[in-house]
Amino acid sequence: DDRRNAARRRAALAEQLRPFDEEIAAIERQLDDIGARIAPIDARLADPDAYRDAAGAARLARERTTLQRERETLEERWIERSTARDAEREAFERDDGPADGTA
Repeated sequence: DDRRNAARRRAALAEQLRPFDEEIAAIERQLDDIGARIAPIDARLADPDAYRDAAGAARLARERTTLQRERETLEERWIERSTARDAEREAFERDDGPADGTA
């Protein structure tokens, strides 16, 4: 009976955390995508020949800046959601329920 109750609690916790886990995973996929988009820009900007086309180099630099801002926003969101997930887990383990009544 204790094992069954423990299994039910684990299942309930997993269900409670699922929305957080899904959002965190989506953010991580977006971060990977942005990293993959920044890498070739960095490689191009590291090539001195890239600056022969000043307008093209400026465009690449602007694109990289935009991507970096997106990355920073996503990283902040990842921290927020991870912190919320941790708080939800702690509340569940402490009280057997959600931290704020929602997931």
